[in-house]
Formats: sequence, C-alpha cells, structure tokens
Amino acid sequence: MPDPNGEIEVYETFWEKGNAMERCVPPLLVYADLIINGDKRSIEIAQRIYDRYIQE
Repeated sequence: MPDPNGEIEVYETFWEKGNAMERCVPPLLVYADLIINGDKRSIEIAQRIYDRYIQE
C-alpha cells in the first residue's frame, strides 16, 4: 500500500501541446505501454494503434 505521507513525483509533459488531441498522450507512448504489458488483448490494441496512427 502506498504511504499516505510518502513522496510523489510530478512530471511535465514532453510532447507538443496545442493540437486537437492536447489532452491525450502521443499514440507512440500508448503503443509502447501496451506492448510492454504483453498480454494478448494489449498486443491486439497496440497493433490497431500502430496501423491507424503510427504506420505511415
């Protein structure tokens, strides 16, 4: 369980803001997170994201 008095880390976004999807992370980050997870469903969704947003 997290310590209620424990430290927290706040990170600043490193991708460009001001686009139509400003409140979303870039598709490449979502893809990478899903691939790392490694379960079958995550791999399927990662492939969809790759096909739709990354592959060009």
